[in-house]
Amino acid sequence: MSNTASSLQYELLEEANFVKTLNTISRIIAFIIFIIEVPYALFLFAITSHMLESSTSPPPFFFKGILFAIVLFMLASGIVNFIIFLGLGDVNNLIKRQEYKRARNATLIYMILGFVFSWILVGALLLIAYMKYDTLIRLHESISKQSSV
Repeated sequence: MSNTASSLQYELLEEANFVKTLNTISRIIAFIIFIIEVPYALFLFAITSHMLESSTSPPPFFFKGILFAIVLFMLASGIVNFIIFLGLGDVNNLIKRQEYKRARNATLIYMILGFVFSWILVGALLLIAYMKYDTLIRLHESISKQSSV
């Protein structure tokens, strides 16, 4: 194996490790958001329903709707973050198997969900990882071409 091929493999390994690290950090943050938001949404639902039941004068209709929408969004956000947590584990497995195109496509979905439901932080980290996939794919194809020659 030539020196160029080994340096390309080293660069590929470094880029893959960087992307896996970003995915792992995103997984941890998504799990923390899940742990925070689901119990908080359930607690907020219990408090607001108790407040609405024990109130002597009924609150305006839009107030009930706003409270329900907030609780529903927080619950959905927690569940989506758990899905992101599970999905990024699969993405890391795709990277280990050097299936970079499939990993990039899966990351795009979790990145969009991360921007919407994860306080933007998970989406931003996955955007950085998504931009690195082009380098990974290019390096992988270069190594494949050199090994077939």
